[in-house]
Amino acid sequence: MDHPLSEQGVTQTLRRIVDGIREGRLDTAESDLRLLDFGRLRTAEWEQSNADKDRVQQTGAHLDACEKALAYGHVAKALQKAEAALERWLRR
Repeated sequence: MDHPLSEQGVTQTLRRIVDGIREGRLDTAESDLRLLDFGRLRTAEWEQSNADKDRVQQTGAHLDACEKALAYGHVAKALQKAEAALERWLRR
C-alpha cells in the first residue's frame, strides 16, 4: 500500500472505507477512517493551491459526516457520505 497521505494512498483508503461499509465491515471502515486521519491532510501539502484546498476540505467534510453517521449507527448515511468523499477526492 502507498503512504496514507499520498494521492494513491488516500484513494486506496477511501475505497476500502466505502467497501467496508458496503460489506458490513464497519470496524474495518472505522479503522481506515482513523488511519487516514483526514485532519492531517487539511494541514499537509495538498493545500498548495485553492483547488487542492477545496478538494481536501470538501472530502474531509464528507468523512466527518461519515464518522458521525457510523457513531450513531446510521449505516446507509455513512455509506452515502463515504461514497461522496471518494467521488469528491477523485474529481480534480
